[in-house]
Amino acid sequence: MDAMTDTSRLTSGNGVSSISQSQRFATQIRCSRHPEEYIERICRAPRCGKNLLLCYECTLDDVEHVKEHRGHLVSVGKFIDLVAAEYVEKSRTDHVINEMPAEVEELLEGEETNRCEFARHVDEQKQRVRREVATISDRLALTLQEISKQICMTLDEQLALYRSNFDFFKIQVSERYSVSLSLIHI
Repeated sequence: MDAMTDTSRLTSGNGVSSISQSQRFATQIRCSRHPEEYIERICRAPRCGKNLLLCYECTLDDVEHVKEHRGHLVSVGKFIDLVAAEYVEKSRTDHVINEMPAEVEELLEGEETNRCEFARHVDEQKQRVRREVATISDRLALTLQEISKQICMTLDEQLALYRSNFDFFKIQVSERYSVSLSLIHI
């Protein structure tokens, strides 16, 4: 059974979380508005129509939202802990209550919107990755071209040095053995 759905693993005997959910949350989510930033805060204000996932830059961009929902903004780790605690609490009482919670109903009603929003975010991230890979690829190609050019220049210099040394050698042979340079075909 998955550790996220096994409430016996989430709680000790007294119902208190034995491992903080925020400690178990290793993945960081990038902000869709500021892709270089990670989500740091989540707005838990009921029916908040603004951006629910906030990075550092979002908090600076939308000061009014931060002021208006100050008591509802929590860190990602705290949000996970709160949701886990609510889940554990609800799982204890849900066997008695057969009504669908409003949160579940809202989630189901907003499925298409949430799916589209997440798909858009995934597409943006894929495009960003493609752009970055293309940039790296272009830089790598330029670097390899420069390296190739330098190696070819060095090889040309080595060939010129070899010719020069061989010409010097022929002159030395000509002088040593009193032979005309035109007769030397080594």
